[in-house]
Amino acid sequence: MASPLVYWYKCNSNGAALGAPRVALCGGIFHDCRGSFLGCFTYPLGISSSLEAELMGAMHVVEISKSKSGLHYGSS
Repeated sequence: MASPLVYWYKCNSNGAALGAPRVALCGGIFHDCRGSFLGCFTYPLGISSSLEAELMGAMHVVEISKSKSGLHYGSS
């Protein structure tokens, strides 16, 4: 897992479904350039596909990042 640039944050997210479509959830973990834990999230999605769970996880990352001041967007 690569660390983000100095003063940047990174979120690793994932989504999964038990079958297709079945009960699904998504989650993620935020960390800084030193690898320090900043926070995490999980969301149950109900009946969904694994693709939808992955996309919902990415959408939640954007929503959470947008709501936090000082977070930067981009790739590291």
